[in-house]
Amino acid sequence: MKEKKGNFWIWGLHSVLSAVERRPEIISEIQFIDAEISDATRRRMDALLGNKHFQIQSVASLPRALDEHRCQGVAANIKYFPMFNESDLQNAFHNPEKINQWILLDGIEDPRNFGAILRSAAAFGVSGVIVGEKFQAPVNGVVSQASAGTCFSTPIYEITSTLKLPDLLNGPEVVLVGLDRAGRDVAQSISDLKSRHPKAQVIWVLGAEGKGIHSRLKQRVPNFVSIPMTNGVESLNASVAAGIVLYLGQGLTA
Repeated sequence: MKEKKGNFWIWGLHSVLSAVERRPEIISEIQFIDAEISDATRRRMDALLGNKHFQIQSVASLPRALDEHRCQGVAANIKYFPMFNESDLQNAFHNPEKINQWILLDGIEDPRNFGAILRSAAAFGVSGVIVGEKFQAPVNGVVSQASAGTCFSTPIYEITSTLKLPDLLNGPEVVLVGLDRAGRDVAQSISDLKSRHPKAQVIWVLGAEGKGIHSRLKQRVPNFVSIPMTNGVESLNASVAAGIVLYLGQGLTA
């Protein structure tokens, strides 16, 4: 595991409380506005914060950088964000706890899309989200808010380049499945994949907004699926598409 550069603010009850519950060691301080915190929320915060070793202070206003955000009266400063690395990823492939599905993000640059995808990944029990070092939105306050704090519980693996992923798959059977408009119907493809690869770990490959999957990576992805849509709708938001395939993909891991 490695520490990504931090020193950024997160805000909102779900984000802050999730960070406190899941990753208290990465928090440097918490600020809150008494008048904007409900009694029930305050009791929950007091219970969570009782044994934590970071600064907690009541303030008249939150940091100016957060003025335009809906902060719900609470914010936390993050020292760094922990990311798993390539070695961790290979170990996870070699030692699966169960039959799993993963998702590879091939350059998601919108932090709200990134956060929403992380939230779906957490909702549908995805084993991990894989990203590249470049052309990828970093984890920040916007990602944390959009993910409702699930960025602190969903394992995120960062590799030097998404093009390297096929070379890392030398463990148990792992199947790459790309989302592409020219692919087969996703529901039919999932049924076929399950019959052909009953014990596979499935990695859904999701391309960048507008650009899709990088052409060089696309050449190395053996399976492609598409989500049927009515005429006149060319594509779905990346996070919506991810949520659909992750939900349907639970059938692969049953």
